[in-house]
Amino acid sequence: MIAAWGRLPEVDRLWHSANRNCSLSPDAMRSSKATATSRACWRRSIPGVYRFYPLGRGFSGTANARRFYEIFFTEVRPRVLGYSVLGEWLGDTGLAQEYAITARASDERPATYRVLSILTFGERGLSGECLYASDAFFRLLAGSMWSELQPL
Repeated sequence: MIAAWGRLPEVDRLWHSANRNCSLSPDAMRSSKATATSRACWRRSIPGVYRFYPLGRGFSGTANARRFYEIFFTEVRPRVLGYSVLGEWLGDTGLAQEYAITARASDERPATYRVLSILTFGERGLSGECLYASDAFFRLLAGSMWSELQPL
């Protein structure tokens, strides 16, 4: 999701499999120096099933995923002050990652959110993501797309 793709060799392999035509690595994607062209290339290949729990909402489809990541780069990323990866577990069907993410909340004060992210694997790489976090975190993460999230 936000931070830790590429920490394990298997994740790098899946990333490159899903994004063959992009030169941008997951580490470079996290860099504030990623170019608009590189970001556009990365967003083109984003899979399209995202579920947010316990909120019970999410979205699907490549167009929505592209929009979600555009919102992430323009609205959410500038608010992120830091993160730490608390754990990471790789299995045959996905990668689970636990984070503590600190970001400026709507009142501009720093808030720390605990997040469990499960990246799911498909036949050609990543197939989506399932997130467990607070409603406040999802409001931050969805940004201007918040009102368009669909019931699961």
